[in-house]
Amino acid sequence: MRQRAQTGEKNLWHGFISFSKEDSEKIDTPEKCIALVKQTFGQFFKDAGFDENNMDLMGALHLDALNTYIFITCFGKRNRR
Repeated sequence: MRQRAQTGEKNLWHGFISFSKEDSEKIDTPEKCIALVKQTFGQFFKDAGFDENNMDLMGALHLDALNTYIFITCFGKRNRR
């Protein structure tokens, strides 16, 4: 994924999902994080007009803050035209 991100002209998006204290307790393992991201982002890409098969997505679960959050980076696998 790193090589694909560094080659060619691509749009790159990043952001985060922050959870309330109550919801933070529900997303407390990498497996739960992965399940949530897979469940959510496929539909998000479709709704945003992206080809979900052309998108790379990487997330980092952070449990070391007051509230759990997931840092998200995504980009198209193929170059822009």
